Amino acid sequence: MPTSRVRPLAVAGQTIGIPPDASQTLQFAAEQLAYYLAVITGRRFPSVDAPDAALSLAVDPAVSPVRGAFRVRIAEEGIAFTGTDDLAVLHSVYWFLEQHCGCRWLSDFEGGEVVPRNTELAVSIGEHTLTPAMAHRAFTNFPDIDGRTVQMVDWMCKNRFNRFMVFANVDGAFDAYRKVLKPHLQLRGMSVEMGHHSFKYWLPPGELFESHPEWYSEIDGVRVATGQLCTSNPQVAMQVAERINAFLSQNPEIDMVGLWPNDGYGWCTCAECLKLEPQEPSVVYQDHLRRTDTYVVFVNRVAE
Repeated sequence: MPTSRVRPLAVAGQTIGIPPDASQTLQFAAEQLAYYLAVITGRRFPSVDAPDAALSLAVDPAVSPVRGAFRVRIAEEGIAFTGTDDLAVLHSVYWFLEQHCGCRWLSDFEGGEVVPRNTELAVSIGEHTLTPAMAHRAFTNFPDIDGRTVQMVDWMCKNRFNRFMVFANVDGAFDAYRKVLKPHLQLRGMSVEMGHHSFKYWLPPGELFESHPEWYSEIDGVRVATGQLCTSNPQVAMQVAERINAFLSQNPEIDMVGLWPNDGYGWCTCAECLKLEPQEPSVVYQDHLRRTDTYVVFVNRVAE
């Protein structure tokens, strides 16, 4: 816990130490620490390959058995930033700048981040270990991925989010992610997933409906391209599984995909689909039939 003793930061000659084989995320963490401390104090904090630097950054899985945990140890001889992984170390830097230096990580919509000026900056001596309460902390894009999304990712990381979900329901979102967003997420060591309303992404009707109308919903006796998938058709589950596997092989940085129904309704009413569960009204939307069992059975079939 913090004591009444303090360690001054606004003094000349203080360096930031990182391992010689530091990843780009760890290097970025050092650059961010140096930049914000320079803005606050008006002094330079050069990086060195020295473990005994005044401020040191390192990955140490022993910090906690929980991934994403970090520790900041403030002592008279120096300040050590450690985390279970590179991103956790970066999070420790932002936490320190917020809690001990007065930075505030507001979004552009809230007026932008606040970085105080303090040429006499000193921080209380003590040790702080923080463990995330949630393993997955993410936002998604809606609708587009552009420069504003890059700004959002920067804000997310400073507020200790650890992943981003590409919104599969937005046409062109994944291509925009690769062109615009991917390097910014990789720089920070953030994870990426592909999800949200995604039936039409994994089995696009524009590509496949004409040759395989039986893969799509039958509504009032007619197969339509605008609804959900015909989840009782075993070929549909197989095709979706094959496309997800191919997608993951081609994009190894994606560690999770979501298999969600398309936005809205339009569930298949063919004879086989109607057998999947009792035809009872939805608890929430009484004008529609429930489809929870239908959905869960399909997701499990694809997973198998």
